[in-house]
Amino acid sequence: PAACAHAAAATNASFVFCDAASLPNFSARIVRCVVCWSEEAELPAGCVPWSQFVARAREVHELEVDSRMSQQRPGDCCAVVFTSGTTSMPKAAMLSHDSVTWVASTVVRVFSVDHRDRIVSFLPLSHVAAQLIDLHGPLTCGLCVTFAEPDALRGSLVATLREVRPTVFFGVPRVYEKMQERILAFGRRRAAH
Repeated sequence: PAACAHAAAATNASFVFCDAASLPNFSARIVRCVVCWSEEAELPAGCVPWSQFVARAREVHELEVDSRMSQQRPGDCCAVVFTSGTTSMPKAAMLSHDSVTWVASTVVRVFSVDHRDRIVSFLPLSHVAAQLIDLHGPLTCGLCVTFAEPDALRGSLVATLREVRPTVFFGVPRVYEKMQERILAFGRRRAAH
């Protein structure tokens, strides 16, 4: 809860979006509204379910949205990414719109992906690489993103990969190390028979 309050204060956040399990980490006292993805959760005061948030958003006139969008500048903050906070409170790093746009379009160009490709998002979206490759990059070219189950890194990723059959796969070094370990273990078991 202290780290969540710190992040909300450091970003001057008005809204927090989270699942039911994360609700105890946030208080409507530190932000204007907490939006919960889980529709069936019993929500405390100051929290609304996703469906109610979307319904309220539909009430906002398109001219208001256009006005706010036109006020955005390339060097303005697009996203804030926090360090893990292993040595102290997490530290914030601002990513500007032009930085995010350039990296996302460069990743799409370097990997030669387009709307016909598929990727599985399984890294935590607090990870800057996951945000750029799983969110911002696909927005530039229409790449299809499938979000893995929350326990992907504890075992369900393989089933998701089999089902989706992604044409693009991105992982941090530890993911590839785990894959290598499983492949080598499988090879040793096969060789022993």
